[in-house]
This record gives sequence, C-alpha cells and structure tokens, in this order.
Amino acid sequence: MVAVPTKGPIVVIADDLTGAAELAGRAVACGITSQVVLLSRGCEVPVLHGASDVVCVDTDSRGLSPEDAMAQVRIAATFALELSPRFIFKKVDSVLRGPVLFEIRELMQVFGFPRCLLVPCNPTLGRTIVGDRYLINGKPINLTQFRYDPEYARLSDKVTELMECPPGLRLAVTSRMEWPIADVIIGEAQDIDDVLFWARKVGKEVLPAGGSDFFSACLVVQGGVSAQAVFGVDGCLQHAETKTVSRELFVCGSASETTVDFIAEQARRGVRVIGLPREALENDPMRDRVQQVSEKICNALENVPRVILSVGLPLVSDRVVGARLSSWLSMVTVDVLHRTRIKRVYAEGGATAVALARQGGWYQLKVVRELARGVVMCHTVGETGVEFVIKPGSYPWPAWVREAPIQHEK
Repeated sequence: MVAVPTKGPIVVIADDLTGAAELAGRAVACGITSQVVLLSRGCEVPVLHGASDVVCVDTDSRGLSPEDAMAQVRIAATFALELSPRFIFKKVDSVLRGPVLFEIRELMQVFGFPRCLLVPCNPTLGRTIVGDRYLINGKPINLTQFRYDPEYARLSDKVTELMECPPGLRLAVTSRMEWPIADVIIGEAQDIDDVLFWARKVGKEVLPAGGSDFFSACLVVQGGVSAQAVFGVDGCLQHAETKTVSRELFVCGSASETTVDFIAEQARRGVRVIGLPREALENDPMRDRVQQVSEKICNALENVPRVILSVGLPLVSDRVVGARLSSWLSMVTVDVLHRTRIKRVYAEGGATAVALARQGGWYQLKVVRELARGVVMCHTVGETGVEFVIKPGSYPWPAWVREAPIQHEK
C-alpha cells in the first residue's frame, strides 16, 4: 500500500474533461480552490503551474481500448504521486460508460489499494442503484435516452452488465447491510444518506471511485467540508447566476436528447444555429472549408449576441466519424476566436469540450465557479483567453442560460 500523505492536494483522476470539470466545480462551490489538467496522449507527465486544493486530471480515456486507457491512467498516477496527494479519487462516468473497471484496477495496482468502493450514481440528479438495477428518475436506464448512446448504448439495467470486467477481478453490488469479499464493491444508493454512508467506509485500504455525489460526500468525510455546504441547496448556486455576455458561442457536439431539445428551443427563440457541411462526415477539416463556416459565425455575431455551432448532420455511431466531427467543431471554434473577440464559449459534451481545449492549447484550466450541477466555468490561459463553460451532454443548461435575452445590448 502506497503511503498517502495528509497534506498535499486532493487529486481526482477522471476519464473525460466534463467529469474532471464537474468535480472541480463541486469543490469550488464549497470554497475549495480547484484546477483541471488535461493529460497529453502519450508518455508526457504534465507540469502543474500554480497550486490549488483540488487537482482534477483528465486522462481523456473513455473512448480508448482498455490497454490504452490503462496506459493513460498510469501516467496520471505518476503525476498524482508527485503532488503528494491527501487522497485519490477516481471519477467514473455516472452511467458507467468506458473501460471503467480496467482503469480502476490499474489505479489499485499502482497505489496498492486492495479494494475499491465504487458509487457511480448521483441520487441528487435522480440517478440511483437499487438491488443491482440502475434507475434514472425511477426508470430502468435501458428505457431512457441512454439506450440510444451511439458509443455505449445502455441495453440493460443490471449494473454488472453495464461494464466489461477484467479477468480475475471480483465484483459485487451491495447494500448498506453487507460488506462482501470482493476487489471492487459497488454501493447501492437511493439518497444522500446512502452516499454519505459509503463515504465513511473509505479508508487507507480503499480506493474511492464514482460520481459527483460520492466525491461530494468524500469532501464531507475526508476533507472536512460541512454536509450542508455540499448538499444543502440543489446546485448550491442561488447566488451564482451569471449575466450573459454580448458575444457568446455555444459549441454543441453531443447527440443527447437534452442537446437536441436545447438547440431546437434556441432556434425558436431566434438564435442563429450554424451546422457543419455534409462533407464533414467523410473528410477531415480543410482550412478553407473551416474558414467558410467560421466566417458565417462571425457575420452572425455582428447581428445577434449568441450563436450555436452544431454538427447539424445525421446521427453517427462510428467513433472515427465522431472524432472527425469533434475536430471540425474545435477547429472552427478556434478560428472564430482568432477572427473576432468572443467573451464566452460554451462547450456541450465531453468529446467536444476536450477537442476544443486541445485545439486551443488549453491544457490547464482555472475553475472559477459552478453555474449549476455539472455546468462549470473555467478561465483559459493564453492569447485567446476566454471564459470556457463546460457541461456533459446529458445535463441541462440552467434556466438563466436558456432564457437569456438574445437581442444586442443598447
């Protein structure tokens, strides 16, 4: 077992950017300084510029093979050890997409944890686990929009069937009444009391892994934050409503029902929606075609303060095509930022957010505030420094974002 010092930052290792930002936002909402670090693909260990109480590392590994994902996690673990962390938390997708158990096993081996306690669900968002069944607002997950996820369709509501399990790894789902003999123990959770119960089970021999509710509970138990500060007010942000700005761009790459509904709603309100050319499905972005799309956006921003850049093409399930579309969106957005001044960029969907951050060279993000659960505002560093707002595709934008006036300020 690796000795984990008591002084250093809390280190979160997440498999995508929105997850890393979500947990950093949870910490900031509780008055804890946080930053997000993007891991490069390859063997580079990142260099941290400036200190904070929470460091969230994005391994960008959800869409990788188990072998490549484990390699990314090893790099993140090496980085974490250099920070002398107070404790380690493994952030996983709340509905268990990606090579979850392979990444957990890798961290267990690197740090010497004999067990992992996994609580992925978020009861505060209506996501619960009851008797090995995953429910979304009381409905089996395989009967919700997650059934149609283009990469990780949730075709069963049994938690143990939602993840590929590495050979030899013992897995068990349990209630508060039991503590089974297993390598990875998945805790049932129907409410915050359940989540807090599991957080109290975390010790030096147990790697905590899960979603934002479990991380928040660990802040209470391990970090000395009051439960009221973490869970007292839904979103904990009645004070955090932020004025919209005169020039803002939404980059919507998610195929979720939430994203589709948001784009349709904004179009009805008169927001200009600009899509990618059909050739983006088959061809990598070419400079002249990228500039044509970005020019449309710049022209639109001369007349309205808000523009949405969306894929605007038929739904695809091919990962290669999906990555190509993310590349198009990110290249167009960065070209727009070079052409005209934009105060704030909103990125919807993890793949979109990380592609944009990498294209913009934003490998370290200062987390400023949590605007709503899972919706986080960051500051980028560099010539195109902008307010960068990130959220998972399945989470809604807060009402003040959706309902903001769209006419130019006088």
